Amino acid sequence: MKNLKIGDRVCTAWLKESCQQCENCWAGWESVCEAQTNYGFTVDGSFSEYVIASANFCNKVPEDLSSVQAVPITCAGVTTYKALKESNVRAGEWVVIVGGSGGLGHVGIQYAKFMGMRVLGIDRGLDKIKFMEGLGCDAVLDEDEEGVVEKVLKVTNGGAHGAIILVPLQSCITEAVGYLRRRGTMVLIALPPGDFSANTVDVVLKAITIKGSIVGTRLDLAVSPYLRPSP
Repeated sequence: MKNLKIGDRVCTAWLKESCQQCENCWAGWESVCEAQTNYGFTVDGSFSEYVIASANFCNKVPEDLSSVQAVPITCAGVTTYKALKESNVRAGEWVVIVGGSGGLGHVGIQYAKFMGMRVLGIDRGLDKIKFMEGLGCDAVLDEDEEGVVEKVLKVTNGGAHGAIILVPLQSCITEAVGYLRRRGTMVLIALPPGDFSANTVDVVLKAITIKGSIVGTRLDLAVSPYLRPSP
């Protein structure tokens, strides 16, 4: 690799490498390559002191970013950043982040605010509500309270433009269909067991999009707000 040299600080995401030859890789979607390998899943490396990485799948860490700051960006960060991009929510529009105080959610909130979105964080418990408020959420809701759908509709003045689901609860997916506005997009990251139900009438009449998102690509990691090279 001509862009790396001995002594460089680099980071690598959950995806160790892909085949780089299939149609998905050619299209810039190595994250869904069927032949990909992943740290801690198909190869060793997760939570290790040392790891063997593919240079083609490493990103340089900017000098003004510490290693401690870079680590969560390469997993939770690039995952939520990709999901926010896939939601098609634009600056000034509402995105709901379900599980906003968790490992992925707290980074997702910060990315969404950086991208100019209006953020409604949902989680359970007063401590988590206060934590999300401290991250800059424009509004917060407790999932344990009744009437979540109605409250989201009221806060967002007619419904959210997008929703990022980060908790493995089928009920949260069902609720999102109810509070998304017309042409809204729900992005699923969490993996609740089994199937989920959605009101078909709402999905069709509101032209709602439901899509999955697993992790970002090397390009997503390279241009993400907190890891992009310094000018």
